[in-house]
Amino acid sequence: MSGERGPDHREPPNEPSILPDQPVEEPEDNPIDDDEPPRRDPEPREPPRGDPPSDPPQQVRAGLAGFVTGRPVAVLMLFLAAVVFGWFSYRRLPVTLMPELTYPTLTVRTEYPGAAPEEVENDISRPLEDALGIVSGLRRISSVSRAGVSDVVLELAWDTDLSAATQDTLEKLDLVFLPEDAERPLILHYDPSLDPVLELSLSGRGDRFRGEEGLRRLRRLAELQVKRALEPIKGVAA
Repeated sequence: MSGERGPDHREPPNEPSILPDQPVEEPEDNPIDDDEPPRRDPEPREPPRGDPPSDPPQQVRAGLAGFVTGRPVAVLMLFLAAVVFGWFSYRRLPVTLMPELTYPTLTVRTEYPGAAPEEVENDISRPLEDALGIVSGLRRISSVSRAGVSDVVLELAWDTDLSAATQDTLEKLDLVFLPEDAERPLILHYDPSLDPVLELSLSGRGDRFRGEEGLRRLRRLAELQVKRALEPIKGVAA
């Protein structure tokens, strides 16, 4: 036979060779449903904008707890240092019964000998109140009128300069016309350290201590006996 092939000659298709001992793998049937839409992965949800991502106070507490538990020696040294410095500060802290404190108060005292309280109020206290009512830094003004004495009290603000307020008061007093019998007004500063911390009073029973003679007898007892017994005591000023 010749190697020439005719036009009608067709070669058989190439089929895979099958060995007798090798199993044949069949394609799996994967039916595709054209009506079912394709599945999509769910999109991640964003956290709400109002909620903070973390709590800063909790982080601070966690950091402090970690520092205390992780460095006990350092914490102990800090505690001992605070105790030692506090003890020395307490020992050196000065303690006074009447601490140095300047009250923003001025008292204008005017003596009017022989005048009744009503005359003192009309002739001394009211004119002074009208003149001193415009002092800078003034918060409240009041007056006390007694027989022969007038006290006008000026209460100033705490941040007021007392030197400037005193000078302003002196200028206002120069513009006030007082009676001829009245003495020149004096400006007094209130000092709480001059106030007495203890006051004693004496009283007597019986006919010896009645009337004016009894009052004179009590006064002599107070000045000659009680006063002399208290003066040697340490810390007594007057």
